[in-house]
Amino acid sequence: MGHLRKDNVPARVLVVDDDALTCELIAEILGSAGMQAAYLTDSTEAASRLRTDKFHAIFLDVRMPPPDGIELARQIRASATNASSVIVMITGEEDRTVMARAFQAGVEFFLFKPVDRSKLLRLIRATGGTIERERRRFTRVRLRCSVSINSPQASLDGNTLDLSLGGMLVQAERAFPPGTPVTFNLEIERGLVADGRLGRFTAIISDRPGGLADLAAQIASTGASIKQVVHDRAFASPDVSAVNVLCTVETRDHKHLAELRALLKSRGVKTYDAN
Repeated sequence: MGHLRKDNVPARVLVVDDDALTCELIAEILGSAGMQAAYLTDSTEAASRLRTDKFHAIFLDVRMPPPDGIELARQIRASATNASSVIVMITGEEDRTVMARAFQAGVEFFLFKPVDRSKLLRLIRATGGTIERERRRFTRVRLRCSVSINSPQASLDGNTLDLSLGGMLVQAERAFPPGTPVTFNLEIERGLVADGRLGRFTAIISDRPGGLADLAAQIASTGASIKQVVHDRAFASPDVSAVNVLCTVETRDHKHLAELRALLKSRGVKTYDAN
C-alpha cells in the first residue's frame, strides 16, 4: 500500500462529505495507509474546524449544502491555518466547468465516485509526496538547544523548545517587536547531545577484514543511525589485533543510546566514553 508515515507523526486528514458512508469508507482506507483521518458530514462545522485545526490534506465533496466543496476550498486557501494543505475534491461527475471552478478555488486533485479502495490508494500514491512535504513542514520536533537571535539594533540569547521546517518556538527573556528582521544561530548538535539524540563513544573492534562492517551492522540493528566513524590505528590498544573506532551515532534518546552500548557489550565489543 505504500504507507506515507516515516516517523511516529502521521499525516492528519479531514474528510468532509454529507454522505456518512462515503466519509467512513475514505477515512478507513486512509487509516490503512498510515494516516490519521477524521470526518465531518456538516460543511458548516467543517468550515469552523478548518479555521482552527491544522490538517495536511483535506477531502471535500463538491456538492453539499452551503458552503459546498468549492466554497470551502476558497476559505481554506484564504485561511492562515490550512492555506498550503493538499485539497482533494470528491465528485461523481466530470463536468469541465465544475472542475475548472474547483482548480481556481485551489483544489489540486480529484477523487471520482464511486469510491473504492484501489482507486483511493492510487490517488494516495499520486499525492503522497505532496502530503508528506506538508506533514514534515508542520511537524514540530522537541529539541532544546542554544540560539542567538540578532537584529541590526540588538541581539539576545535563548533556547529552542521545538523546531519544524516552518519555524521554531524560542524561549527568551525578552522579544523583538513584531516585524523585526532577525537572523538565528543555532547550536543544534549540543541540543541533540543534551536530548540523547546524538552520542559518541569509542569501540574496540577486531582489525581483521570485516570488523568495521560487523560493528556497523550491529549499530544499525538497534535502529541507530551512524553519523561518523573514525578508524584510529595510531592510538589503538596494545593488542595489535584490535583497533579503536570513534563512533558518532544518532539515537532516539539516552535510553536508546544505553541500549545500543549494552548490546555491543553483550556481543563482545568493549566501548567507552569518547574524550
